[in-house]
Amino acid sequence: MTNERIVSSIDRMDVLNYWLDFYPELDNSSELEDILHRVSGSSINEFVERFMQEESVALRPQFNYKIHQYLESMDCDLNNYVPFYHFFTPIINHKFDFFYSYISNCNIIQNTPLFIKEATKYVLNQMFEISFRTLILDVHVSKERGMLFGESAEGRFDYYCTNLLKNLEQIDAIYRENHVLTSKLCEIVDNYFNYVIEIVRKTKKNLKSITESINNGQDLGYIESIQTGLGDTHKGGKAVSVIYFTHGKVVYKPRSLNLDLSFQKMVSSLDDLGITDLGSIRLYTTSSDGWMEFIDYKECCNVEEVKSFYCRVGQSMALLYALNAKDFHYENLIAHGSSPRLIDLESLFHAEIAPPEVHDKSYTKALRILEHSVQSTGLLPMSLHQEVDGKDVSLDVGGIGFDKDQLSPFKSLMIENGSSDDIRVTRKNGILKIESNMPKLNGENVKSEKYVHSIKEGFESVYIWIMEHKEEFIKMVNNLFQKLQSRYIHRPTFLYGQLLRIANHPDILQSFVHLEVLLHRIGVHATDDSQLILKAELEDLLRLDIPYFLANVNQTSLFDSQGREIPDVLRRSPMEDFMEKLRSFSRIDLSKQLEFVDMAFLNRKTKEQDMTELPFSTVYHNKLTPEKWLHRAVEIGEYITSQSIYDQESEKPSSFWVGPSLVGIEENIWSPNILNFDLYSGNSGIALFLGYLGEITQRKDFKEAAYRAIQPVKEFFKEAMVKRQPFLNGAHTGLSGFLYSLDKLSGIWGDYDLEKFVDSRIDFWDDLAPSDEVLDFVGGSTGSMAVALSLCERRTDEDIKQRMIELAINNYDHLTSRAKLTPEGLSWKKSPLPAYVGFSHGVASMIAYLYKLYRITKREDIYENMKLALAFERSHFSTRHNNWFDCEKKDGVSYAWCHGAPGILLSKLMLQDSGYKDELLEREIQIGIDITKSKGFGNNPTYCHGDLGSLSILEYGAKVLGDSELKNQCYSTYQSLFEEVLSKSNLKERFRHAHSYSLMIGLSGFGYSMLQHYAPDDVPDFLRLQ
Repeated sequence: MTNERIVSSIDRMDVLNYWLDFYPELDNSSELEDILHRVSGSSINEFVERFMQEESVALRPQFNYKIHQYLESMDCDLNNYVPFYHFFTPIINHKFDFFYSYISNCNIIQNTPLFIKEATKYVLNQMFEISFRTLILDVHVSKERGMLFGESAEGRFDYYCTNLLKNLEQIDAIYRENHVLTSKLCEIVDNYFNYVIEIVRKTKKNLKSITESINNGQDLGYIESIQTGLGDTHKGGKAVSVIYFTHGKVVYKPRSLNLDLSFQKMVSSLDDLGITDLGSIRLYTTSSDGWMEFIDYKECCNVEEVKSFYCRVGQSMALLYALNAKDFHYENLIAHGSSPRLIDLESLFHAEIAPPEVHDKSYTKALRILEHSVQSTGLLPMSLHQEVDGKDVSLDVGGIGFDKDQLSPFKSLMIENGSSDDIRVTRKNGILKIESNMPKLNGENVKSEKYVHSIKEGFESVYIWIMEHKEEFIKMVNNLFQKLQSRYIHRPTFLYGQLLRIANHPDILQSFVHLEVLLHRIGVHATDDSQLILKAELEDLLRLDIPYFLANVNQTSLFDSQGREIPDVLRRSPMEDFMEKLRSFSRIDLSKQLEFVDMAFLNRKTKEQDMTELPFSTVYHNKLTPEKWLHRAVEIGEYITSQSIYDQESEKPSSFWVGPSLVGIEENIWSPNILNFDLYSGNSGIALFLGYLGEITQRKDFKEAAYRAIQPVKEFFKEAMVKRQPFLNGAHTGLSGFLYSLDKLSGIWGDYDLEKFVDSRIDFWDDLAPSDEVLDFVGGSTGSMAVALSLCERRTDEDIKQRMIELAINNYDHLTSRAKLTPEGLSWKKSPLPAYVGFSHGVASMIAYLYKLYRITKREDIYENMKLALAFERSHFSTRHNNWFDCEKKDGVSYAWCHGAPGILLSKLMLQDSGYKDELLEREIQIGIDITKSKGFGNNPTYCHGDLGSLSILEYGAKVLGDSELKNQCYSTYQSLFEEVLSKSNLKERFRHAHSYSLMIGLSGFGYSMLQHYAPDDVPDFLRLQ
């Protein structure tokens, strides 16, 4: 209805502002201009001019409204098959005669009426998917105009479908007003009928060879139907399809299967040698098309078959790893009894785009390690996560990932009230159904995490054979794959799919220019992409296809879906990448890859499996072993240093680590990646541990390792000050935590230049507060204020000291502007999350640091707000639990530093240590100590959620209260924790956190605790930013 709605007075700014709505991350039209030019070489003015011309042209599609007799004969069945059927009929009709004539005269099809009906259903599904939003909108417009008749909502909807959509004038108006949609529907019908005919024609031509290669020469019979759309569409609506014959099923793929055939030959050879036990898949291929046997899903008969399945998964993964394969997610694997069958091999020898020139070769090295690991094959569990209604929802898409239906973290469009004139589109989180990728035993899906040993066993056996027979394997691969092509996947295909779904919005489908401008979104954050790649992506998306690229295995060019060459964009040829991978095969690399396997399964373990089950020791024993603590800290330091990745040829090398970190708002999803630079889990925390380890042991190598760890942190600051993005400013995950670590290291090293580096970042740091949305200690202004107060204590320069205080006040002012005052007191929250009470994300930390700020400034408003926050915290004490509720919902309590009683105890101890007193504080501290002793231990061994955090707080309590008995109990408890947990060589087998290098949740924290107990006067308590 655009031609009616948009008046002639529309101006350039209206259009530009509308288009900018497609790009919420952009600030102005200049940035949009950059993206348009980057993708297609076009300017905004060109698009505006095209839009104005489009509006002035009456676009009237011409259809023959006399419906084909056979199509009309299916009305009764098809009208009930899909809503709005009569809207689609004239569009199908324009191509139907051609399709009907060919199929009716094709002697390979047994039941022509059934075949045509099924084919028409498939095309209706495709048409409905891109048009239902427009038609639902039209239902409501017609309703508002009083054009619907009937006694009920269902009757009026039926009137719309069976009367209005059969009214030629009405339907012609809809086609004309939604001319882009109409055009795309015509394209879908043309592509679909042409594609089905192509499948039939080529299958008929090659049927003898297909029968001999796939069905042991036994007659397949006639074609009964073809199921299309199994996967993404490419090259004009073509997708994997299943051909149903009277005597079997065959999978048709609209591409050559030469790559697949060579892989099957390789597997057969390795099976014959006894290296693998995978079995091959039968197929037949031409230069442009392929047919493959249909792999049925089969259950396992016994536990041994399940073990064999997962051992073969490991064998397959070793081959995929060696061949640099990608994209073997849950849809590309079928569990065929004890055999995992890989059914789509087009992304073997996955090419790598030449990276942009970067100054830090260490980061590039780390990125390659991650992107070329076994994790990158897609076979292992692999989680995508997103916040949904204030909670983390994780979706596993790995080849052997989920064993039950999953809630998707991504919202999908759903139709509600589907048979009434109140029909509407809503956005809901859909359910991802379990596919055929997981084995079953006795009707139950088998959890892959129970068979990690079998996976590793299969992987290791094939890996070692390849490692010991490199030349033989290279020769085999060269002979089989040298002249072939593989698919290159430029970006995750689900991102293309999301963009195409957005493009189905009714407003977008009323203008070709709107559609094209929207699809230029592929250029967002793609500053280093070749324009030829971006342009090819745009062209495919405009055809409603998922972009498709091929690479010759022995060349450095790509080819787009139209066969056009994009020259010399690859880093090197895929075959050279394979050779490089083979050169890396070693015992060290094998160990790394097995570690990646373990990391992939961390999310499958439960928090109960991480528990130390050690109580707080109320009896003191003097069998402390400080020298063993230091020795173990050195072992951890040596291990962490050995795992660092850096360029040894750089003048100032930067170290990076690849490992798991906890992500998500609830910090409960383990995700392997290059570690960030933060204090919580990244370089700043690791450097803090290594720095103090070097200082205590006087080992130069640890000091050098710490310097390498902070080098990228320093480089980050230099770049960040130029980009001026709204970075987090909190103590643990924000930039202030980076500076805390740098400041501590400058102090122990006597590095005045490093101290000056910190001080010179104050203005930049201060500028972050106004854009802070997180607010809390971990990521927001509370933590920023806390770090400023901590750094202030060490400064002797009065100007710098005063500037730190100003920064703390500015953070306080920002917090005040975002505070929520209720009858219970003052709190802070980040929507849609509730207001928290604890230390990491709630008011407890704010109370402690507001009082510290008050002591410095003597400002009464700070004191009053501190008291109001304290009132909020106290209003959440539960007498029933003898503990504090963790948030304003008052539906749960916690026993960890982050959300629970130990963190609240820390806050109250800091208050008392700063000189605060009232009639409740002493009793609250005792309650906190009692609950921390009884409930704060036996959890995981970390600072954030576990025993080390609780212990650190109680030790601080012993110091504040002058309680020597409590101090002795704490040391006794630490000795037990050390002996039973931290000293053990099998930490990784027992605790997920031992896979992490993190200060707050991993190895650096374990080692730091040993240093703190070995030299308590020299090693600060970072948990409270001492």
